[in-house]
Amino acid sequence: MRLVILILGVALVSTFFLTESSLILTREQVERDQTTILRNTAGRMAFNLRNDLSARADEVQFFAELPILEEGELSNDEIRELLSYIKEAYPHYAWVGLVDMQGTIIQDADNLLVDASVAQRNWFTEGTKALYFGDAHEAILLAKLLSSGDDESLPLRLVDISAPIKGENGDVKYVIGTHLNLEWAHELQRDMLLQLNDPDVEILVFNSDGNLILDSDSNSPNKQQDVETFFKRQLNDQASFSSKQLTWPDAENYLTVTVHPDEPVNSPTLGWSVVARKPISAVYKPASVIARQIVISSVIIFAAFMLLIWFAVKRSLKPLEELAELADRIRESEAHAAIPELEGNSEVARFSRSLTKLVNDLTHKNRELLLAERMFFDNSLAIMVTDAQRQIIRVNRAFSEFTGYSEEEALGNKPSILSSGRHQEEFYDDMNVSLREHGSWRGEIWNKHKSGRIYPEHLTIIALTDAQGEVTHYIAMFDDITEQKNRDKNLERLRNFDPLTRLPNREAGIRAVEKTLDQAAEEGTEVTLILIDIAGFKSVNEVHGHEQGDNLIKQVARRLNSVAMLHGYMSRWGGDEFLICARNCSRERAENIIERLMNAMASPFFTTDDEQHLTIHCGVSRYPQDAEDAATLLRFADIALLESKKLRNIQTLFYSSDMNDSIVRHLEIENALRHSVEHDFDGFELFYQPQYWADSLTIKGFEALLRWRMGDKRPVPPDLFIPLAESNGLIEPIGEWVLKQACQTLKEFSSEYAQRLTMSVNVSGIQLQKSGFLDRLRSLVDAQEVGYEQLIIEVTETAFVANEAQANEVLADIRAAGFGVSIDDFGTGYASLDYIQRFRPTEIKVDQLFVQKMLTDEHCLNIVKFTLNLAESMKLEVVAEGVETQEQLDALKSMGKVIAQGYLLERPLPLDQLRELMSDV
Repeated sequence: MRLVILILGVALVSTFFLTESSLILTREQVERDQTTILRNTAGRMAFNLRNDLSARADEVQFFAELPILEEGELSNDEIRELLSYIKEAYPHYAWVGLVDMQGTIIQDADNLLVDASVAQRNWFTEGTKALYFGDAHEAILLAKLLSSGDDESLPLRLVDISAPIKGENGDVKYVIGTHLNLEWAHELQRDMLLQLNDPDVEILVFNSDGNLILDSDSNSPNKQQDVETFFKRQLNDQASFSSKQLTWPDAENYLTVTVHPDEPVNSPTLGWSVVARKPISAVYKPASVIARQIVISSVIIFAAFMLLIWFAVKRSLKPLEELAELADRIRESEAHAAIPELEGNSEVARFSRSLTKLVNDLTHKNRELLLAERMFFDNSLAIMVTDAQRQIIRVNRAFSEFTGYSEEEALGNKPSILSSGRHQEEFYDDMNVSLREHGSWRGEIWNKHKSGRIYPEHLTIIALTDAQGEVTHYIAMFDDITEQKNRDKNLERLRNFDPLTRLPNREAGIRAVEKTLDQAAEEGTEVTLILIDIAGFKSVNEVHGHEQGDNLIKQVARRLNSVAMLHGYMSRWGGDEFLICARNCSRERAENIIERLMNAMASPFFTTDDEQHLTIHCGVSRYPQDAEDAATLLRFADIALLESKKLRNIQTLFYSSDMNDSIVRHLEIENALRHSVEHDFDGFELFYQPQYWADSLTIKGFEALLRWRMGDKRPVPPDLFIPLAESNGLIEPIGEWVLKQACQTLKEFSSEYAQRLTMSVNVSGIQLQKSGFLDRLRSLVDAQEVGYEQLIIEVTETAFVANEAQANEVLADIRAAGFGVSIDDFGTGYASLDYIQRFRPTEIKVDQLFVQKMLTDEHCLNIVKFTLNLAESMKLEVVAEGVETQEQLDALKSMGKVIAQGYLLERPLPLDQLRELMSDV
């Protein structure tokens, strides 16, 4: 009996110890999680404030540099119309005006303060020097002028942004000033708190002097003064952020995270600090709930264990006494000896073994129960369990975070409380059919938060059945994919706009032309396409370098767009080419537009070295006179531009039907290409560019690059003959020849160097769409006896967007067969995260444009970082193309695991030179 009491005592102490340890760990984990949430909240708020201020600064700087303002030829009405356009472009501009050098307002968007003097205002005096940011301040007079009649808008809190407007000689002629309503920051704050969906979290913003400029809740001036005094005492912490428990002036203890300014005062952040805080009582509330559940579970387990022991004692008292005597004898003979597990088949021996196993099983099950509970409640996915009648019986913490419904509110209800109303009955009918026939359903669905916010989620439902096949429960797991959707939108924006000039890119320009032609066909109007090339830009770029060249491109784009925006739509067509699509444009009007473009280019451009005089060539085609479809009109404009560049002394040419030289050249190349294919691919050759692991500079594999020379041995660029091959049906035999040659080379090096090298081969989207492509691919690889995983099929983003359904199916089959799949030129085409998630490529290639500019262009750097983060999260490999400098390679190394390819490491080599390279490895 004493042994029984001892066992019960040990079990009780162990249960208490395990329970207490779990509670401590739970509180620590909750505090870490809440600190991370607050840190991310404050960081995102600071990031959004900086981004919005930067965007406003770019707008003000852009309009300050408009040639039409620099020339000073606009009337007062035209100036006010332009200022009104600026104010309407962003809803939180409270006031926009133009000031002369005497400090007198000559015009504003609302015609409120014309002739008023602002000569003593900081935003004017500082704005005559350079782009200026002012700290938040109150503007009672302006608020009264803009007020609709109530006093709720008083006082108005503003941030001043101003910039000088210079003339052609560089002297400041005017100052453009804007007052940005701080309500913009309130909207950011409200959106942030709404997304966070935690009523206990507060966001506060302080300026560089420690004054409170943004609060989650309007309070009395005395409270604001106390908070400001308290915060100023905390400014000695110079870390980029800090997190600690602080007792604030309201005597409440808060978990507080502060993001401090990390830039100069006149940066877009203005030296503001963002504080996110949450009461300690609210921080540990989830831990209290978990603690109660752990205690209840432990008590139940202990009670069950004690009941089993008591029952065993009642049935086998005598064997237990014998076991106790045996234990006593062991203790008397050897105090530290453990009670042995008795051998034999006696009742005592069997009971001792059963008791030992029971104790071990209960301990193991207790651990499994705690682990299962922890995995359920702490899972990042929201989990909901219903019974067979679809009433909710269990939810986890993530469910409450995503939906806004607490566990108490959800239990007993049906999942329809989350219905957004966006889906038709057919949608739910299909879901139920899938659950009945397959036992599961997964897909994307729109649901409604308790607050009424509609959000997208990725949902998986599993039906659990008993031995008879009857449904007993349903388990639903989902994740809020709002951020993923936003990332797709950002990627779509990057896809449509040129990162250097911020003009629409080539793909967006083509879509705009097609849309404009459709509208013109309906309205019976004319359309003019003007393709522009900067004459001599290549030599300027080579002499002054790419950085100065990029600066000139941006200056040219601003001047040309100041003319084009009045008549239509302008996009960046290529390196130094731009396209203007002018709506409702006759020939006479087109000539007038071109004259204004020439005038805009007449003034010199300035670099850090000296000034540059640039001219342009224009090729013009017109709808419907020249053609009625976008592709033909663009081709005719390109032909006219080429002819203009050949003539040199003629800057502009309108397309005419006798411009056929370029067409003849294309026919010559096409005939020669067909002859080469028909004569055993005469003139074709594969070059191979090695790919290296950036961190170790060891060879990972190669990319096969196709080269071709015509019968007269003239080399033809791939971007010229490959599109021809795609259009005339020759791409399929050429593509199979390339795959065969690449596999032969791969076999040679794999067997010779005993290394699992990879070979990347570009495949046209037309090849993918041909039936039986995968079977032919298998045959080619099997004939060379190389591993499927060694061959990587490269496709551009546009290759699988052209015929999404078919291409996705083929790529998925290629991946399932074991081949690698790589997305080439990632970020320049149309692919979204959704496409990548569907067929799961093995590799993403960052386009060389972004790699070569990432050290000088923040947008390109962000694209490279985004691609690496995306690849890491999806366990994909990343190849960075176009690595030409050691600085680029070092930057890539610092970002993570990446494969480098470029002239810094090795140029594309013919096969014999590649053998020499590999012999030295």
